[in-house]
Amino acid sequence: AIENAHFANGKLVSYGFGSDHLIKALLEDSDCPLHFSQVRQILLTKGIDVELRRCHNCCSNVGLLLGRGIYGTTRHYPLNENEVLRLVTEVEGLILGGEPERQWHTRELCDYFEEQDMDCEGRLNHYTLNVALKQSKHLNYLGRMVWASSASGAKTTANRLDIHQAIVSVFIEAGHPLSTEDIRLR
Repeated sequence: AIENAHFANGKLVSYGFGSDHLIKALLEDSDCPLHFSQVRQILLTKGIDVELRRCHNCCSNVGLLLGRGIYGTTRHYPLNENEVLRLVTEVEGLILGGEPERQWHTRELCDYFEEQDMDCEGRLNHYTLNVALKQSKHLNYLGRMVWASSASGAKTTANRLDIHQAIVSVFIEAGHPLSTEDIRLR
């Protein structure tokens, strides 16, 4: 049925009757990335009522997370293929050349790139880097923008170290108060 065909920019983007299909077309048709609450508001103006949590889930299913709660598509992504390849290669070298069990948050990696003056003229942030790293064949995504070497054995969110638990265990092991720098080092 034609009512299940969803177009954006003159092209068929998706076909189906679920919210995912509507939202994929809406994101693709937008001139800029949208916060999931904006997506819901646009749907409401079209007479389509999608519960806010469902809207957020659909955005994460079909869109790229480009900011806190902000989703877009590849046309909104600010980095080109060469920049992505360079970043992925650099991160793989950094992670694979370090401690095999270490887990890295994309914020740490962005700090590294900023220090190396490789921040893609200010277009690199932990969200855009997270999207880029999904191209890697040597790294595993552990959720919440945390990455590890495939060789580490960590493969899923269940293998991700929880920061709160890690800090508590550092305090217990030390047996006394620690400075912020001591916590980071341990």
